[in-house]
Amino acid sequence: MAGLFEAEDREKFHKFLDSRGAPLPQISPQKMATDKESVFDYYVDQETKQWKIWEAENWVAPKKIAFSQLLIPTGESTRTEYIM
Repeated sequence: MAGLFEAEDREKFHKFLDSRGAPLPQISPQKMATDKESVFDYYVDQETKQWKIWEAENWVAPKKIAFSQLLIPTGESTRTEYIM
């Protein structure tokens, strides 16, 4: 839900959820202010039922590199791939 929001709108949506008492991950005010971290940076681990931050898998460069075909995973791309 709200996955297409830009960073500013994600922050607003996070604050909206927080104001409604939604069970959100614990994010320090400093992280929210400087890194713009929000609920969108987390997912609920199905096994532990705990919030975990989206992290890209460990990337290993291929032996033959074709620069135009490189896709280096990031937290954002990992989250998007999971949702798709």
